Amino acid sequence: MRSLRSLVPLLFTASSLATNSSYSPVSHPQVVTRVVYQFPKPTWLENIATLRNGTLITGILGSSAEVHLVDPTTNTASLLHSFSGFNSVLGITELDTDIWAVITANYSPTDGPTLGSGVVWKIDLQNSDVKVDKIIELKDAGMANGLTTLNPQTLLFADSFHGNIGRVTLSPNGSATYTVALTGTNLDANPNGTMPLGANGLKYAAPFLYWTNTWESRFVRAPIDAQTGERVGEDEVLDEEQGVYDDLVVARDGKTAYVVRPYAKTLVEIALPVKKGEKAGAPRFVVGGTGSTVLPGATAATFGRGSDRGVLYVSTQGGNTGDNGEGVTLEGGKIVAVYLNGVGAC
Repeated sequence: MRSLRSLVPLLFTASSLATNSSYSPVSHPQVVTRVVYQFPKPTWLENIATLRNGTLITGILGSSAEVHLVDPTTNTASLLHSFSGFNSVLGITELDTDIWAVITANYSPTDGPTLGSGVVWKIDLQNSDVKVDKIIELKDAGMANGLTTLNPQTLLFADSFHGNIGRVTLSPNGSATYTVALTGTNLDANPNGTMPLGANGLKYAAPFLYWTNTWESRFVRAPIDAQTGERVGEDEVLDEEQGVYDDLVVARDGKTAYVVRPYAKTLVEIALPVKKGEKAGAPRFVVGGTGSTVLPGATAATFGRGSDRGVLYVSTQGGNTGDNGEGVTLEGGKIVAVYLNGVGAC
């Protein structure tokens, strides 16, 4: 199995070092970026989401399973919770109002992921006292990576090693069950290959589940049932063979997806089909690029939820000196604000 050194750049997941938040223009004349907050080197930020109050929530991969809050108005960060017994946070999603779900797991610097080590947790932020409870251990899943909310009783995650979409169903009595919701060639993994990960980043934006497939260099969506998460129509390949895609976010109007490309150090936008028979638009460069230090090792993206609804916040893992994630880490992971002329998101 591949070592973590080569696996981690495909996953794309502490706080005492603030940075200068000055603005810097990029190639697109209407896009401006700024560093909101940078963590110490080496810190790998694997995921990012936005709380109802506008605060950003992000998780660390490969060193400590920590969840941090970052305030984009004050450019400060604080530790929300550290999960003992784990070294990575692989998914974050809002399950219900101010109630969040996260996936933790373990990774070895030499042997890659510990299969079946994933655990889903609930973080309750409804009161000043943060409450953290275990939802379920995913012992039968290979590599739980990425997390999205289908409804307040159902979570979906990508099993990147087994090449499927897992489902966690919560019951009123507090118990939970794990089943496989989706399989198929567009989710397949290649565990014995040089690019082992199948389904990777995923987001539910009704009526579609969107996901990236790392091994297949593919961005896909499928219409799914809002209660079960199972397919109710055919897959649509929105883009393929454009390099490695990781995580994504879908605009609130459902017309555009923004996808991060870690190796290419870029954020791209893809116009989505809105009518039957339409095809997705070609990927359009937004920011970053070869040699750029704006988004080194981009891992995930989220939109603001307040007056910053037109701002896309991108997390990074710090980048590497070599190609395909090899070599020395360039810098600490950071959160970058990308200003997109008022486009909102779901």
